[in-house]
Amino acid sequence: MIKIPRHISIAPVAFRVTGLASKFVFFMVCAAYLTVSDIALFALVSSLVYFAVFLFGLEYHTHTSREISDGDNKTLKTAIFRHGFLALGTLAPLILVLAFVPGFWASRPIFISIMICALIVTEQLSAEATRILNAKRRYLHASIALFLRAGAWTIFTTISFFLFSNTRNIEFVLITWLFGNIAATIFASSKLASIIKAEPNSRKALPPFYLGLRAASPFLIGAISFRGLNILDRFLLSSFWEDAALAAYAIFYSMSVSILVLADAMLIVPAQANAVFAARKGEFEKLKTIVIRLSWQVLILTSLLGVLIIIVGRIFVITLGKPEYIDNFILLPIIVMAQVFFTLSIPPHVYLYSLAMDKKILLSNLSALPVFLLVEWATFGLGPVSIAISLACAFFSIMALKIMYSVREWSIK
Repeated sequence: MIKIPRHISIAPVAFRVTGLASKFVFFMVCAAYLTVSDIALFALVSSLVYFAVFLFGLEYHTHTSREISDGDNKTLKTAIFRHGFLALGTLAPLILVLAFVPGFWASRPIFISIMICALIVTEQLSAEATRILNAKRRYLHASIALFLRAGAWTIFTTISFFLFSNTRNIEFVLITWLFGNIAATIFASSKLASIIKAEPNSRKALPPFYLGLRAASPFLIGAISFRGLNILDRFLLSSFWEDAALAAYAIFYSMSVSILVLADAMLIVPAQANAVFAARKGEFEKLKTIVIRLSWQVLILTSLLGVLIIIVGRIFVITLGKPEYIDNFILLPIIVMAQVFFTLSIPPHVYLYSLAMDKKILLSNLSALPVFLLVEWATFGLGPVSIAISLACAFFSIMALKIMYSVREWSIK
C-alpha cells in the first residue's frame, strides 16, 4: 500500500495533485481547441525553455540542495543558496539566452523570441526557489509555488478556452504561462526572504562559488545528455515528419509525464531530503530503509498510473475523433513505458545522490544520449514511433545503470 510520509501534510500533496490534474486536463483541452501547428510550436518552445533552464542553471541546485538539506551550519547554507538562486537564477539566463533565439519561427519571430527569453528567466527563478523551499522542508510553500507555476495558469487558460474563442491560440498560452511563472517567483521569493532573515549573515569565510560549480558539473554534463532528449526528440519529429506526429507526441508525452510528477510530489521529494539527512549522519541502515520503501512505493504507483493513463488516453482520442491522435496512438503506451523506466530510476538515484556518488550518476545519465541516437538510427524506418522507442530505451539504460551502481554500493555500506 502506498503511504504518504507522515511528516508530509495533506495540503502540500493536494496542491501538487491539483496542479497535476489541471495540467493533464489543459493538454487535453489544447488537443481539442488548438491547431496542430500551434501545438507543435508549443511543444518546441516548451522543450527549448525547459532545456535552457537546465543548461543555464548549470544543475547548481544538485549541489546546493544537498548542502541545504544538511542540518548544520545555517549560515553556510544561506550563503550557498543565495549564490545559486541569485547568480545562476538571474545572471546566466540574461547573458546566455540570446543563443537560444534563432529564427525558427518565421511567422512570429519577434513575439516568440521575446517569450522564450522571458519564460526561461522566470522558469529558472521559480524552479530554483521551489527547489530551495523543498530542500528546507518547507513543503507547503514549495507546493503552492509549484501550483502557481504549473497549475494555476493552466486552469485559467482552460477556462478561457471554453469561454472566449479568441483566446485559443499559442500567444495566449505563452502569456498566461509567463504570468504563472511570475506569480510563483514572487510567492517563493517572499518565503525565501523570511528564511534568510531567520538565518542571518556571518563574517565567516565561505567557500568560493566555483567550488559549488565544480561539485555540480557532473550533474550538468549528465543533465545535458538525458534532458537534451526532450528537445532532440521534438526537433527530430519536426524535421522529418509532419506537425501531426509532433502534436500527438507532445500531447501524449504531457499526459505520461504525470507519472513522474505525481511520484515526485507524493514520494520522492520528502524521501530525498530524509535520505540525504540520514547519509550525512552516517545512519546507513536508515538510508537503506528509506530507499527500499521508496522503491516499492514508486513501483506500485507508476504501474497503476501507467495503466490508467493508457486507458484514459484511449478513451480521450476516440472521443476527440481527430485522426492525428488516433493514427498516432501507439506512441502513448511506449512513452508511458519510458516515463515508468525513468521514474523507477529515481530511488537508486536518491541512494547514490545521498552518498555523493556523483560520478556514478553522471555515467548513468551519459548513457541516455548515445543509446537514444543508436536506437533511433536502427529504427528510423518505423516512422515517428521510432522516437518513442528510442526514448524508452534511453530511459531504461539510465534505470539499469543506476540500479547496478546502487547494488554495488549497497553491499559496501
